[in-house]
Amino acid sequence: MYCNPVLIFSKSAISQTVGLGNFVWWDLNDNGSRDSGEPVASGYTVYLYQDNDDNGIADAGFTTKTTTTNYNGEFSFTGLAAGKYFVKLYAGYSHYKTTVYGGDPDNNIMGDNNGHTQDLATTEIFTQTITLATGTEPDGTGATNTNTNNTIGIGMWKANGLGDMVWIDNNGNGIYETGEPGLPNVTVKLKNSTGGLLATTTTDAEGKYYFYDPMGYYGTNDYQVEFVTPDGYSPTTCNVGGDDELDSDPVNGTISSINVPMGNWNHSFDAGFKPNTILPVKLYKLYCTIK
Repeated sequence: MYCNPVLIFSKSAISQTVGLGNFVWWDLNDNGSRDSGEPVASGYTVYLYQDNDDNGIADAGFTTKTTTTNYNGEFSFTGLAAGKYFVKLYAGYSHYKTTVYGGDPDNNIMGDNNGHTQDLATTEIFTQTITLATGTEPDGTGATNTNTNNTIGIGMWKANGLGDMVWIDNNGNGIYETGEPGLPNVTVKLKNSTGGLLATTTTDAEGKYYFYDPMGYYGTNDYQVEFVTPDGYSPTTCNVGGDDELDSDPVNGTISSINVPMGNWNHSFDAGFKPNTILPVKLYKLYCTIK
């Protein structure tokens, strides 16, 4: 009697791979969640790195993988060994940046932003490290026992922007000069062209301030900037010299007729304040003779 041998394979005997992906979108209201009507970002290159020691630095020896978001903003990496990974993309120039951080990609939440910007100047957006294991990943449809995690979302903010400095004009000449310090805690108001208030901020420890307008969220590219004069100071001379990056711009406390084209940034809106001078008073002794 002859029996054909039967080969039995178990799941553990077969090497399984894992994957990750989801989509990239424009988060118009900057809330860190994909809301109805917010457009996807297609044509962006996404980079994948392995990071098994979870130090935020790509492991040596791993060949970086790339893909491009499709017309639905989707991206996917497959055929990966179980382990830890992070993704990166370049959001582009003109002060694109990541939106409100939605959380660790291991939270497995669909539609939140898992990206964060490490350096606005380079426009690089990274995720934290995500751990991928076979048979434990959510596929974005409700299943939680798959090999592909499809919950890695990256939201971006396409910002018009303007700023950037308020300083103490010690010599009162209306021009910023080396050694003159920034003035912190000055209230700065962003208004539309008719004076309607859009946003308020305060200058930081170095006198810097910034306003972002994601994809025209405020509904205009025309602005005014008002600087509230701080106690103990007076506005310095405005619009002197030939360098708009160095002079003080406000007239009667406000810079008017500002236009910032979509996706552009203008750092030239500055304000100088000079310390109020306390005049010395000479006291005299008066002697009176009463008769």
